[in-house]
Amino acid sequence: MRACLSQTYLIVFQASIHIKSLCLILFLQISFHWIGISDGYGQNNRLPSSDFQARFEKAMAFQDARQIDTSQVLLSQLVQELEAAGLGESRLALEAELCMAENIIKGEEDLAINQLLSISEKALKQGEWKILAQTHINLALVYELLLVKDKCKQQLDQAFSLIMTHKLRSLFPLYNIRKSSYFRILDQHPDSAYFFAGEAIRTSEDRITEEKATAYFLIAVLDQDASLPETIGNLNKSAAIYLSLNIEQGYAAMLRNISNKYQEAGELDSAKHYCQLALNVLVQCKPPYTVDYFFTKSILFWGMADYFRQKGQVDSTWKYVQLYDNITKELNVRLNASAVAETEAKFYDEKKSQQILEQERKIKDERQGRNAALGGLSAALLFSFILGYFYLQITKANKKIKEQSESLSQLDEAKSRFFANISHELRTPLTLILGPLQSLSNETNLSQNQQRLLAMASKSGEQLQELINEILTLRKLTTGKLRLEVQPTALYSFLYSILIQFNSLADIKSIDFSFEIELRKGVQANIDQGKVRQILNNLLSNAFKYTPLRGKVRCHVQLTDGELHITVTDSGEGIHPDDQPYIFDRFFQSKRPEKLIEGGTGIGLALCKEYVNLMEGSIELNSKLGRGSSFMLVLPLEVLDEKVEEDMLPDVAARGHEEAETSLTDQQPVPTSELPKVLLVEDNIELATYLELILAKDYQVTMAANGQEAWEHLAKEVEENNHSTYDLVLSDLMMPLMDGYQLAEKLKSQDQTRHTPLIMLTARADIQDKLQALRIGVDDYILKPFNEAELKLKMNNLLQNYHARLATSMKEVEAQNEKEDVPQISKEDQGWLAEFEKYVRENISDSRMDVPMLAEKFAMSESTLLRQLKRLTGLSPKKYLVEVKLQKARQLLEAKTYNSISRVAYESGYADPKSFSRAFKRKFGKLPSVLIES
Repeated sequence: MRACLSQTYLIVFQASIHIKSLCLILFLQISFHWIGISDGYGQNNRLPSSDFQARFEKAMAFQDARQIDTSQVLLSQLVQELEAAGLGESRLALEAELCMAENIIKGEEDLAINQLLSISEKALKQGEWKILAQTHINLALVYELLLVKDKCKQQLDQAFSLIMTHKLRSLFPLYNIRKSSYFRILDQHPDSAYFFAGEAIRTSEDRITEEKATAYFLIAVLDQDASLPETIGNLNKSAAIYLSLNIEQGYAAMLRNISNKYQEAGELDSAKHYCQLALNVLVQCKPPYTVDYFFTKSILFWGMADYFRQKGQVDSTWKYVQLYDNITKELNVRLNASAVAETEAKFYDEKKSQQILEQERKIKDERQGRNAALGGLSAALLFSFILGYFYLQITKANKKIKEQSESLSQLDEAKSRFFANISHELRTPLTLILGPLQSLSNETNLSQNQQRLLAMASKSGEQLQELINEILTLRKLTTGKLRLEVQPTALYSFLYSILIQFNSLADIKSIDFSFEIELRKGVQANIDQGKVRQILNNLLSNAFKYTPLRGKVRCHVQLTDGELHITVTDSGEGIHPDDQPYIFDRFFQSKRPEKLIEGGTGIGLALCKEYVNLMEGSIELNSKLGRGSSFMLVLPLEVLDEKVEEDMLPDVAARGHEEAETSLTDQQPVPTSELPKVLLVEDNIELATYLELILAKDYQVTMAANGQEAWEHLAKEVEENNHSTYDLVLSDLMMPLMDGYQLAEKLKSQDQTRHTPLIMLTARADIQDKLQALRIGVDDYILKPFNEAELKLKMNNLLQNYHARLATSMKEVEAQNEKEDVPQISKEDQGWLAEFEKYVRENISDSRMDVPMLAEKFAMSESTLLRQLKRLTGLSPKKYLVEVKLQKARQLLEAKTYNSISRVAYESGYADPKSFSRAFKRKFGKLPSVLIES
């Protein structure tokens, strides 16, 4: 794919060179006929000069916002009206024309040269020296793009002469940037290029300009002897300027360059960090998106894929390869559309110019008319050749894209076939599991606990069987072998029996669930009960899975004009707009890098979509991030005559409430104050019930459905007792709302909970997942399926070690309290601490500053720094940095320095605004947005 993208760029670049050469020949043939044509504008319709100035400033505002097309339209209208008012050579008109010419320099070099030469003649005539100097600098840029060395140097020399003669100091940074670029690209003299880049920074003084950002970038590129920190430092300075100027794509480009430098140095984690930052910045860019936006994003996706490839993480590699492929397709489409549009625009512009020339030649004499006709024919043939050339190249590019698409389709087909084959193989051992379980369940001498364990195993086996059937059903759908099995169905009781079963799940998860069925009880219709039940179960299960504690889930059913309308709405976290177009794709996992690790197969919603299509219905998603999701299902039905149903609803309802009461009774263990307290965090209800059952004899078990609910339990304990009363936390890794990693980070970052043992019980067997958990501070990592005896033994050992450490710690505290002499801070310590605080405060905005960096800066080991800072401030280096960062953020917010939380986070040394907001709320009890809005 990467090779295809490079080949596409090469094709477009070669085509553009041919077009420029041919257009230049045509221009030389017809340019002599343009002399003497008047503009045709009168001297009426004068407007006040203040009105012209206001319109110019409006156009420039659009240009600063990177809305170039709108700016060009406004500037063109302004120039025309200034010419009509007799002000075509005024300073305002020249500035407007200069802005228009600057906007087309890259991509329309020939037209830009003509416009800039016209502006230079007017500026020279009117004595507008600054505009004339800017015009020469822009002409130098055009000739640099065209690789015309002598003319580029000539324009730069003329600009320098004007700057020195008329003391135009403000143009020095721009001139130095162009001079540096000239030596770097055309003269191949890196030392001179480096010198002028430094001059651009020096002459910029304290001004924050785009030229200064470019200069830091050039220095980073040109200084081959610089160390990696020096190069990264210059790139960081460039990125900071782009950020302050709100130029997102420039900021992202610098982050991408930093990532590349780290990758070249073999520092893959740092490379991935800056690559992720660049992607986060690009996500915040607002449309319309440029070709450069898609090109930068494609490079970043490839970099992430290469990182995970080197780390051996196949799933993540595949995910970013897919993202790279999608963005490459979009880029190719835009490049093709841009090339065709540019060709057509040039064709029509030249055709219009040719018509004007023909009219002028007819007025002069018949001979010039014949020449004009000949020129028109040449132009038509020329552009026919250009269009034919472009058509050929675009056809080749589209053929390459089609081959890639077919290759990806084959890979997808192979994956589906693989899952189907595996599912067939799993059926035999699954049968040998469910059969003996059923036989054991029929025994009469089993205890109540044994019966519950067998019931759990059977239910889980049935769920596995359902998953296997879903995979095989997808395979049947792909091959066109699945058919509807409709039968007369009493709609009200059928739907009621499905919906009432979720009451018990709602009670267990403390979710407000309600449903409304607007149907007459006698209505019957032909439907495929199994498929409708599976669709509804899937939609409701997802709603409950992604809805937090005390959230809401609603279901509304209505029959209108032979169509069954079902709406399932939740108050969960919602689905990101980038993920919504793919939510019904099979095997889809979220594209968002910050998405929680939640598990799932990506089969359920894909199967729902296929079923709906099979029934000739429709299903739509309406979701807002942070506000929940709503699925709207419409199924056409063959409604039959009404028939009186049996009065079965009270029995169904009774069964539903009985299940809910039984589940609630099972969930509440009999508390025993003498037993250790264990917080069990597991989103699978059956597995949580099983764990509670096997641990109930030895522990007081409190259950939480996800990390967020668990953290609320812990926070409440800390608030009431100033410490956590739980002796151990046993947590899953993949959960909605807050996963196991996030829970572990919170648990290990608080003084009141950091010493509580934490066991991660998970199905993720990858060594990288285990290492990440252990780095956070997880005490043990146990894989599913687990051995009951092993789990209990590890829990017991951790609890013994925990209580032993707790007893030792209490003795040390008592011994410390017995000491009477408290040493005072010496002058040397005071001086060191002042120097340390000054360095930290001056560099606090650098998100890379950490304990190893500080230790290296002050020439001591990390352990020595820890002891030194702990002795003088009572804080560890990590806590000290957090304290300084949050105090800096509070000062910026209270002073209203910035109106953006992201900007405050970056200035305070946080790379992630979300983690900054959480840390700020923990420290000051309120979110930073409250201070901004107050």
